[in-house]
Amino acid sequence: MKSNRAALVAGAVLAAVLLAALVAIATSSDELVSALGLIAWWTVAVAVVLGFAAFLALRRRGGALKVAATIVAAAMGAAVAFSASVYVVAPSLLFYPHFDEESFAQLQAQPQAEELSLDTGAGRLSGWLLHNAPDGAPLVVYFYGNGQNAAPLLTGLQNNDRLGAFEGYNIAVLDYPGYGKTEGEPSEASLKAFGLAVYDALAERDDVDPARMAVFGYSIGTGVATYVASQRDVDSLVLVAPYASGYDLYNSMLDVFHGPLGALVAFRMESAEFAHDVEAPSLVLTSVDDEMVPSASSE
Repeated sequence: MKSNRAALVAGAVLAAVLLAALVAIATSSDELVSALGLIAWWTVAVAVVLGFAAFLALRRRGGALKVAATIVAAAMGAAVAFSASVYVVAPSLLFYPHFDEESFAQLQAQPQAEELSLDTGAGRLSGWLLHNAPDGAPLVVYFYGNGQNAAPLLTGLQNNDRLGAFEGYNIAVLDYPGYGKTEGEPSEASLKAFGLAVYDALAERDDVDPARMAVFGYSIGTGVATYVASQRDVDSLVLVAPYASGYDLYNSMLDVFHGPLGALVAFRMESAEFAHDVEAPSLVLTSVDDEMVPSASSE
């Protein structure tokens, strides 16, 4: 009787946690809280199901054995569900795919802005080439931050009189997988393939001098930029608010991904390792105010 009562109490506690997680998902506008709620929901749900299954399977056995088996099954189920949920859900916190129709239309009306649609091995990539200098002038290939987008980034430079910083340079900005009109979903593998596909496609253009292509990365885009510079003979590399690896990005949200829990990091993007193979002249600018990249990761 006592063992049954203990199992019921444990089930009630798990159900309460499950309900709290559902409430967090439904009511929170904070992406981190919602994601943690979703992870908790799956963790507790699997624990309850496996624990109940073990309880039923051993219903004719002794009370102590039945309770122990129920707890062990629930714990193992929770561990597996937690790990799988973190691996799947956490990367979604790093990216905010969106499309800005207003900025897109604004660029379409400008003769110096060329809309790009590239069919590559990485899928169809969409973005813009801003002709800010004559053909054959140096080209800046820009990889932006996780909350940015090609069209509003370029119109923002125009509207805030910041194009002067790129005087004498043409600027190419293409949207990451899932952003703008680019196909796919953002991930470490897709961003690496994206970066190389963008660089190679632009290098083949008649109005681009491959020997004068600079790669520029900002925030999460510094990982892509560094990877491209490690794989291609770029003219120069500029990094603003770079990060050493995806482990640092995960730990900036929840500082637990160390040791064995590091295996749960799906977006690893080990920029510090890529940097060993970069031979181009490089400029690195760190930031203490970047919301995604901790300043210590840039050092």
